[in-house]
Amino acid sequence: MKLPVKPGEKFALISLKCGTDLSAPLDLGAGYFALPEGSVDITDHWKDWLGSIRTGALRDADVILLATGPTAHPEVLDGDNQTLLRRVDALYYALFLTGPLWIGGQGNRLTGANVDGRVEVRSASNLNMVFHVRGLPNGLATEERLRRAAKLAEGLLALLATRGMRRMKLAVNTFLKAFQEGDVSETVHQFVRSVDGISRAWNKNQFKERCGTFVTPGDLGACRELYMIRSNAEHFHPPDAMLPPLPRAQARMRAFRRAAESELLARHCMERLIETPELWPEFADDKADSFWRYDDQERERRWGARLDLGAAMTEFDERLIPDEDD
Repeated sequence: MKLPVKPGEKFALISLKCGTDLSAPLDLGAGYFALPEGSVDITDHWKDWLGSIRTGALRDADVILLATGPTAHPEVLDGDNQTLLRRVDALYYALFLTGPLWIGGQGNRLTGANVDGRVEVRSASNLNMVFHVRGLPNGLATEERLRRAAKLAEGLLALLATRGMRRMKLAVNTFLKAFQEGDVSETVHQFVRSVDGISRAWNKNQFKERCGTFVTPGDLGACRELYMIRSNAEHFHPPDAMLPPLPRAQARMRAFRRAAESELLARHCMERLIETPELWPEFADDKADSFWRYDDQERERRWGARLDLGAAMTEFDERLIPDEDD
C-alpha cells in the first residue's frame, strides 16, 4: 500500500514500534491518518535516502502516524513541511494523553511530498527514547485512542499557538519530557512539575491542598508525598528523603507506585487543560493566581470532575516491577 499523499501534497510521518490492534488504515480527519504495519511502499529512492537502518525501522513499524496537507511548492523543503512536522508531533504526543503506551526504540520522523505522483522524502530524524513507567499496563494504540489523540492534537496545537500562555506551554512540554526520563525519581520530578504549572504551589502542603481540585480527598496524602519526591530530585536528595521510613523493598515499591501516580495525575491535568479551552483564560500568564482565588465549589465547577487516583491505580501491577538487579 502507498501512503495516502496526493500529488501536490506534502506529508510528515512518525513510525513507531508499539502495541496496537490496528489492522487497516484510519482516516482520523483534518489530514491525520494512522496506518498499520506494512503500509509504506519503500521504493529504491527511499532506501537510498534513508539508509538500511531507517528503512528497516520504517518497514517494521507497528503504527505510522501521518499528517498531510496541500502545498504550492512540493519540490522544496519549506515552511509547509515544518507545519506538518508540528502537526504529526502533536498527534504523537497526544497519544500519551490517552493513557499509558509502550514504545520500543526510537521512532522515525520523516517529511516530504508527492511530486508528480512520486512520494519523495526531504528530511529524516529520530525521536527521543521513551521510558514506560513500570507497574502500569502497556496500553495499545487502539482505534479509539488514535481518534481521541487526533482531537487532542488539535487542542494541543491551539494551546501552543495562544499568546500569553507561556507557563501552560512549559507545563505541557514538561509533561511530555517526563516520558524521556529513565530514573524513577526524575520521572516523578517532571510529572509533578507539570502539575505545578497549574497548581502554582509554593510547598508540599499547598500542593496537597490545591490538588483537592484535581483528585478525590483520599488521594491528597499521596499528592503531598509526590511533591516531596519532586523536591528531593530538585535538590539531589535520595527520593525517599523525609518520607516515612520503610524497609528497602517496600520503599522501592513505593517509589514505583508514586511514579505511576505522578503520571496518572499529570495526564489528568494536562488532558483536562488541553481539551477545555474555556479554562485557558484562567491560567493565562497575566492572571497569576486568579483561579485559586475562587472558592472550592466554583473551582470544581470550572475544572470539572476530579480524578479518583486510588481507583486508577487498581491497574498498577507490582509483578511488572523488575527485580532490583535488572
